[in-house]
Amino acid sequence: EVLNMMKVYSNAGTSVEEVNKQMKASVAFQNVSDLDATTVTQSIQTIIQQYKLLENGTMDAAQATEYLGDVMVAVAYNLAKEESVAMQEVISGIETAGNMIKTSGGSFEWFTAVIGTLSEVMNASGSETANAMKMIAARTLKSKEAIEDLADSGEDMEDIEIAASNAEKALNSIGLSARNSNGDFKDLEVILGEVAGKWDTLSDATKQYVSEQLAGNNRRSYFIGLMENYKRVEELQLKAENSSGALMEASEKKAESLEGR
Repeated sequence: EVLNMMKVYSNAGTSVEEVNKQMKASVAFQNVSDLDATTVTQSIQTIIQQYKLLENGTMDAAQATEYLGDVMVAVAYNLAKEESVAMQEVISGIETAGNMIKTSGGSFEWFTAVIGTLSEVMNASGSETANAMKMIAARTLKSKEAIEDLADSGEDMEDIEIAASNAEKALNSIGLSARNSNGDFKDLEVILGEVAGKWDTLSDATKQYVSEQLAGNNRRSYFIGLMENYKRVEELQLKAENSSGALMEASEKKAESLEGR
């Protein structure tokens, strides 16, 4: 399995020195998630590419791997679920929609917290919660990428495009706007945070209306679950933003517990 990890990283064009550093973080990642080496390395590579972590030169591959692990551990290990299962769901959710949420204006820490919160309160898989977020992005921001991705999954593209106009009207009806003063769409993270800030002031009928317009009938329950538990999102996001060292610490604790058996 270690050789499999090295092969994936070498194929990605990583230097020998970086491969060795990244291996340490990847083994820790494997430790805390109970996933096999090939799955872990491929997932790490996918998420690094989704969030373009190596593009501006502020991180090397090893640092990016550890950063991802820190954030995901900080969220997953604080969910009311078995830790490795929670890690797997978080990884699955980010792989499913990370690129789209990044494009839509959702930070990695925020999206990880959203996936964790929804998987916890909806008792849903990471991929299910991620697909719900794809629909919200498509309708709220008229995201072409999200709409096309959902169409490829069998959703009615025309219905989503029509619904996107209704989503803007729904936001306007509660005194919010999807756009900034320049007429450009705000980040998804900002819009949903603003809705959450007004949520408790809305009538039940208005909550249902806004939820259906921004998420669709089939994913309305996910939107409501997100809004009703947005303080949980903020709590987990704060943990994620202050998570340096979490991956290695969790890995070491797990190794110690296994040794003590």
